[in-house]
Amino acid sequence: MELDILHRAIAPEVIEFYGAFMVESCVYYCIEYMDAGSLDALNFNGIPEHELARITKATVKGLKFLKDELQVMHRGESWGVSKVDGLVC
Repeated sequence: MELDILHRAIAPEVIEFYGAFMVESCVYYCIEYMDAGSLDALNFNGIPEHELARITKATVKGLKFLKDELQVMHRGESWGVSKVDGLVC
C-alpha cells in the first residue's frame, strides 16, 4: 500500500519517489535528494520570517494534496521528517 501511494504522490510539495528495491528482508526507497537536509538541522534564527512562511505553506499544501487527492494522512510530520532543498533557504 505504501509503495502504491508513493508512486501516485506526484506534487511539487511532495518529495519525488523514484522506486524501491529489496535486499534480504529490507526495503530501500530511492527518493529525490534534498541538499539542505531536514528542517531540524537548519538554524531558524538565520532564516527570515517570510522564508519560514514559504516552508510552512509548502508543507501544508503537500499534506492537503495527500489528504484530498490520495485520501491518506501523513502520520509522521515533524521537523526531522520534512526535507528542504537549497532553493528554499
